Amino acid sequence: MSMPVSALTLQYDTLVNRLISKVGIMPHILQKDTLVSANWDAVWDTGATGTTISYRLAETLNLVAVSKMKAHTPSGSYMANGYYIDIYLPNGVKIEKTLAMEANLLDFDVLIGMDIIGLGDFAVSNYRGKTCFTYRIPSMARFDFTKETSSAR
Repeated sequence: MSMPVSALTLQYDTLVNRLISKVGIMPHILQKDTLVSANWDAVWDTGATGTTISYRLAETLNLVAVSKMKAHTPSGSYMANGYYIDIYLPNGVKIEKTLAMEANLLDFDVLIGMDIIGLGDFAVSNYRGKTCFTYRIPSMARFDFTKETSSAR
């Protein structure tokens, strides 16, 4: 059985250096007295291998750690708790059972890494001074701007 196709496009009125969306977060397995929350700021980061959540989010949702994992950052490595979460993207797509590690995220609560971005097609445009990013899941096509550019000549 194939996964239904779903897409998301977010547009900004200017050039931006961070791609941010709202996401919903829920523990993958609901615990008694666990909160479900829906408006967390998420940064989409192609430089991050995996998805990360803030200490604040883990505490707010009373998440139960399922593992300890070694996290690597530009400033060093540390041992982090890992949690299974379900992520709801702004287009309603649910990414189930994502293993997210916790970290000290300063001004956002979710970092969406390549574990999720890599499930689909992802593109960023800065056309006419406005940033736009689009994401489609599952992946459906191979993009090749070099081939498109040379065939337009």
